[in-house]
Amino acid sequence: QTRPTVGGTALAGALVTVSVDGAVAGTAVADGGGAWSYTFANALVDGTHSVSATIGSGGVDSPASGAFTLVIDTQAPASPADIRLSGGARPVVSGTAEAGSTVAVFLDGVEAGRTQADAHGAWSWQSGTALADGQHSVRAVSTDLAGNAGAASSALGFVVDTRVPPPPAPTLGLAPGSDSGISASDGLTRENRPTVGGTAQAGSTVAVSVDGVLAGTATAGADGGWSCKLDGAMADGAHTVTAVASNAGGPGAASAGLSLVIDTAAPGAPVVAGMGGDVAQPQVTGSAEALSTVIVYVDNVQAGTVQADASGNWSYRLSAKLADGVHTVRATAGDAAGNTGASSAARSWTVDTAPPAVPAGLALAAGSDTGASGSDGVTATRQPLIQGTAKAGSLVTVSIDGIALGSTVADAQGAWSWRPGAALADGPHRVTAAATNGAGVSSADSAPLLVTVDSGAPQLVAINALDAVSAKAGGLRYEVQFSEQVRLAADAFGIALGGGAQASIASIVASGEGRYVVQLNASGEGSVALTLRQGGASDLAGNVLAQGGSGRAYELQAATPTPTPTPLPAPAPIPTPTPLPTPTPAPMPPSLDPMPSSPSHALDSMPTLDRPTTAPNVSTAVLSTVAAVGPAGSGGFVAAGQSPTPVPALPAWGVDRFAGNGVADVFAGIGGREAQDMGAREVEAGRSFALRLPAQIGQPLQLRVGDGRPVPAWIRFDPETGAITGAVPPGWKDELTLEVRSRDAAGREQLSHLRLRAADASEAKAADGKPAPAKEAKAHPAKTAKPAPAKAAFHDQMRQYGKDGFEQELASWLKSKDHA
Repeated sequence: QTRPTVGGTALAGALVTVSVDGAVAGTAVADGGGAWSYTFANALVDGTHSVSATIGSGGVDSPASGAFTLVIDTQAPASPADIRLSGGARPVVSGTAEAGSTVAVFLDGVEAGRTQADAHGAWSWQSGTALADGQHSVRAVSTDLAGNAGAASSALGFVVDTRVPPPPAPTLGLAPGSDSGISASDGLTRENRPTVGGTAQAGSTVAVSVDGVLAGTATAGADGGWSCKLDGAMADGAHTVTAVASNAGGPGAASAGLSLVIDTAAPGAPVVAGMGGDVAQPQVTGSAEALSTVIVYVDNVQAGTVQADASGNWSYRLSAKLADGVHTVRATAGDAAGNTGASSAARSWTVDTAPPAVPAGLALAAGSDTGASGSDGVTATRQPLIQGTAKAGSLVTVSIDGIALGSTVADAQGAWSWRPGAALADGPHRVTAAATNGAGVSSADSAPLLVTVDSGAPQLVAINALDAVSAKAGGLRYEVQFSEQVRLAADAFGIALGGGAQASIASIVASGEGRYVVQLNASGEGSVALTLRQGGASDLAGNVLAQGGSGRAYELQAATPTPTPTPLPAPAPIPTPTPLPTPTPAPMPPSLDPMPSSPSHALDSMPTLDRPTTAPNVSTAVLSTVAAVGPAGSGGFVAAGQSPTPVPALPAWGVDRFAGNGVADVFAGIGGREAQDMGAREVEAGRSFALRLPAQIGQPLQLRVGDGRPVPAWIRFDPETGAITGAVPPGWKDELTLEVRSRDAAGREQLSHLRLRAADASEAKAADGKPAPAKEAKAHPAKTAKPAPAKAAFHDQMRQYGKDGFEQELASWLKSKDHA
């Protein structure tokens, strides 16, 4: 109705004002019981309206009542359509009408029953009473929710003939085109209006119902086949489908129910999480909808499929190796109903089976290289910055002592640098690097960078006075000993003076690893002491001396007149010895060349000194007879008649007391004939020594210990000069056999042997630098006269070569032309 009547309750006698859609429509007065009603004076248009009411009393209106929603619908629904009938005396009538409307079914012009159309407009109805055989008609009328009745549908005639038996139950299943599931029996489909079909009695009418509601009909063909596309879209989920075949004899039995699952939702895009294994044939892994089928595409070409597990994880390995170059991989997922989701994001990678170049140029960065040179690998930093070059963009993995400790990426120019995350222990370390390209292929390890970490500052061990504490003006010596090899600053040393003494530093000479002999020129009377300032020395790693010190003071006394020496009587002539049978001498050890007398050459193998700009005047002892060299560590001398020349306080070895070139001809000849055994050399514990290999052995190549042990750290070997130097540890009482591998002028390699053994304490120097009393004096008290120089020299050589070769040496000496 367009002018409906509305009503309600209010206060008895109150004036009620009715409003529609916010506008006053009219008024009514509540009766004695409070009831009121109002019929709209004006027709309302079709549609939804809001009706409310208020009451007024004494000029004051009450709040509005709750709104009443009024729907005006004057339009009649369309006539029902698509009327269908099943066979039999109780036929099933079905069709379509306005959704939610009430459908009245008329048989032979008389209303036989009513049913309601569903949300899709589908409806069906079956007579409760069997119809008589004969001609009948059916039509339907639809009435909407507002009560508007539409026109009746066209009459549909049909015949009831109960004399024909009903058909058997039809078969039922999803049509192949609608069966998108994994198998033909799983009932899965991605269509919400699938087609079903099967077989039935030829010519029979098949009515298909979904969840008990008629969803469509079909007529079986001459071969009995039938198919029906279901009416209306079905919601996702499980449904039951049945079919009934009818003929003139009526409907037959229903088919077995078909369990149908509608799944129209596609799975989400899978994720390609990673790639492992062979870069040219990788294992691709990811995640997707549980139990979905994952399709893997490489370079946009389907490579294969794999099923995700119950947790959604999947893994697929390419079936063939890929060519070098850039490739992409992506994946899609399909569910059991055949829905395929969106593609994953493409993941690209590079196949490069050629390993990158080996990193090169490993070195300590400038800020971390605190050593003496840019190539010694010495640093005081325990977390040094290491740098080098590699393929641009490659991942550089740095290993220290064989353990990979970290990585970094080379920049666009190929430069890289890396600092260890933890402090390295003091000592030597071996640093290597390997580069890995974007395809995961690694290079070989680089050439090692040898790094020595030295974070400890050098220590001053002692400053020892080498001369008598009570001395006269002249040269005074101190030996300064450090805990390790150091470099001295130009102003490292100073002099503390007392009384009227005056002194200056004449020379600073390295006497061994971490040892220096400082000679002073002193005059006057008073005290003189050498001082070393804090920070005056630094080790090879750049660590600075933390604490200085001073040596014991010399006390200078007034000089006394030098007495005139009494000339010695001429030596008695040597009697001619009785000829002895000529023995066949065994091979003698070769002589060893002395260290050069030039201080500049000797200092080349010593630690770098910060020397004064002016050459110092060195006070050197000069003998009146011949040059002499004492045991290791006793200092150097020059021959008579030569100018005093600064020499390092390093003794040479193999020098006898003969004049000339310092080596007797007889021994030089023996050394030239056989270069296999160089004899033994006594060295003093706690003192330095320096030896030089003879030229007869050829070019030195390698020094090693004869029994296979490593060469002790206190021994240094220079194959270019043939020098063997070192500082014997205090308390050393061992004997060491060294093997020297050399190559002669003809290119032949040979081995020579040299023995180092601890010197007898009785032959060691006294603390004041003077020789200790010799054993020979005790064994032969009658021989107190000083031996002639030549004899002393020969005796010294005999002692140096050892007792084992005494007979051979004596025979050779007696045989030589210059034995007299």
